[in-house]
Amino acid sequence: MNGSRQPVPVVDRPGVEEPEVPTEEQPEIPEKDGSELPVQRALLSVSERDEAFLQFARDLVRHGAELIATRGTCRDLQAAGIPVKSLEEVIGFTETLDGRVKTLHPSIHIGILADRDDPGHMRELAEAGIEPIDLVCVHLYPFEQHVQYQEDGDPTAKIDIGGSAMLRAAGKNHECVVPVSSLLDYHRVIAALERTGGVHPSISRRLAVDAFKCTARHDDQIAKWLEPGDEAEGPDTALQES
Repeated sequence: MNGSRQPVPVVDRPGVEEPEVPTEEQPEIPEKDGSELPVQRALLSVSERDEAFLQFARDLVRHGAELIATRGTCRDLQAAGIPVKSLEEVIGFTETLDGRVKTLHPSIHIGILADRDDPGHMRELAEAGIEPIDLVCVHLYPFEQHVQYQEDGDPTAKIDIGGSAMLRAAGKNHECVVPVSSLLDYHRVIAALERTGGVHPSISRRLAVDAFKCTARHDDQIAKWLEPGDEAEGPDTALQES
């Protein structure tokens, strides 16, 4: 998850498998059956704010979604002329501890975790003045990249807390909320909106699987780095050789 960080430049690294670039082939979208999840409000917080992400945001707006975003993501969306609200403005809380706490706030997680089919949940939302969040798009900090390529700075700064929490919350509540954890998911979500006006629960469930795999991989990378290893080589070795 990202607030004020800049995009990490893409460079050619021999021997490293880069993510596949999404193709323009139409993904398989279930027929419209009335169960589709609407996307009226989307929370965006990503580290790689490239053109693919900006187009995803534009497409969400084109399909009627209101965008809210963390500080750095909001700044780049505004610079691209995309209508967006600052998360700080929406929840009335300014990120603190040098950005360590920016999304760990009840208003965010209540909006993500509320069961839309539970009248009690919706009543509590209304009483608290909290609007539900229908889509959560988060890219976790690139911890593995930071350690493998020995980038400057403390690796613990790349341990994502808030982003993982939001993805896990959206994954848990995937019957109501669409979790988006990778740029590879953008085309599938927009194709669903184009075809049916919403996201079918089967797609959201698949995206939840991807989100939990994403957070699990992030945690596994951190655990490998922290695991005591050869004293002469330090904790980095386990992750670099895995």
